[in-house]
Amino acid sequence: MKMETVELRKIQEMGGGTALVSLPKSWVKKNNLRRGSIVSIERSSDDRLIITPQTSNQRKSKEIVLGYPPKYMHSLLNEITAAYLLGYNVIRIAGKDRVSYKDRGTIKNAMKFLMGLEIVEEDACSITIQFLLEPSNIHPDKLFMRMHAITLGMHKDMIVSCIENDEKLLKDIQGRDDEVDRLYFLLVRIIRSTVPDAGLAAKLGVSALECLDYRVAANVLEAIGDTSAEITKQIANARFSLSEGDKHLLLEVSNSLSNIQETAVKAFLTKKANEARKVLELHDDLSTKIRDQRANKSDSILSILSGVNTIAKLCVDIADLAFPLYPTVR
Repeated sequence: MKMETVELRKIQEMGGGTALVSLPKSWVKKNNLRRGSIVSIERSSDDRLIITPQTSNQRKSKEIVLGYPPKYMHSLLNEITAAYLLGYNVIRIAGKDRVSYKDRGTIKNAMKFLMGLEIVEEDACSITIQFLLEPSNIHPDKLFMRMHAITLGMHKDMIVSCIENDEKLLKDIQGRDDEVDRLYFLLVRIIRSTVPDAGLAAKLGVSALECLDYRVAANVLEAIGDTSAEITKQIANARFSLSEGDKHLLLEVSNSLSNIQETAVKAFLTKKANEARKVLELHDDLSTKIRDQRANKSDSILSILSGVNTIAKLCVDIADLAFPLYPTVR
């Protein structure tokens, strides 16, 4: 949010203890305000007052028109995703040519990854898509915690599916990765809408710095989901039998990994340095356990263990956002 020149003004006092402060003339003129105009006053989480003219209190509907037909269909899909992430509320695809049945299906399939988008109008040569969710009702921490819960379940079930050779569970895990992507795209959209909109930021109770942290942490969770899905594919394609020792080891590292992610997320949300340091210790213990297995395990098992260690490292990245971790000076 860009800040212009700061103006200092004295508070005047009326009878009954009412405090008054005048508004900058340039701001009043820019927003077409006059005697009798109404403004809304909101208090932010850091106790700042945010004054918004009623005329702009209703968030303007951002619209964009994308030309059809595109040179390459994937370019149009990228433009739709970009418009979604940039906060456009209405995306209209239009041109002189008819939108083919195949391209309509491709566009509708791509929309499945963009939560809140619905087709509200459609004819032979155009498709109008609208974002129907209210941003002020969607808090970043709820999206973040949902991503956390899904990704935590993904790598837990990844190990279970490996031990039990459950093909249905393997396919289900890969489907959950799509849901993580949907939540991540929605979170990015909300954050992009919040940073330049002080009113929305006040309603959600988040600062610009918190938005940045949520964006980074959610990106790491999305990477955890991708990594779990990739390991799941390796498990599905590999054919190997597990000894009782292998099963015990995989369950052990799975429990350790779950503990690491839960502790990392707790550290991130509470901003407690001791929780963040605990993640480092847990990661070191897991890495040592995995390293000790290199000599006597098959390549397939080692590949899974390597993937588990990669996810654990990603959890450390989330914990790092909790507090700057400096080496102890002795």
